[in-house]
Amino acid sequence: NVPHRPTGSMYAAFDADGLSRLEAELEMRRARGDPDAALLTAAEARAREPALAPSVLGALLVAGEVTVDPWLAPIAYARHAHENGATIQRGREVAAAAWEG
Repeated sequence: NVPHRPTGSMYAAFDADGLSRLEAELEMRRARGDPDAALLTAAEARAREPALAPSVLGALLVAGEVTVDPWLAPIAYARHAHENGATIQRGREVAAAAWEG
C-alpha cells in the first residue's frame, strides 16, 4: 500500500474557457461514478479558500481525492516487491532489470 491521506482537491477557473473545462471534467467524473465531485460557484470556492483571487469564476471540488507522499511511494513499492520475493540491494548501480513470472 502506498501511504496516502484524503485531502480533497479544488480546481479553480478564472475565465469562461476554464469554467467550461471544469464542467466537462465534472460530467466525465460523474459518468465514471464519482459522487464526490461538485461544481462550486465563485462565492462557494472563496468560502472554502479565502486566498483565491477575486477573479475566480468557479471551481470543481473533488472531495475524494488523496495526497500521496512522493518520498514514501518508492519505499512502499520496494517493500511490496520484497514481500513478493524480490531481493533488495542498496548502494548498487542498476545496469539491467528483468521480469520473471
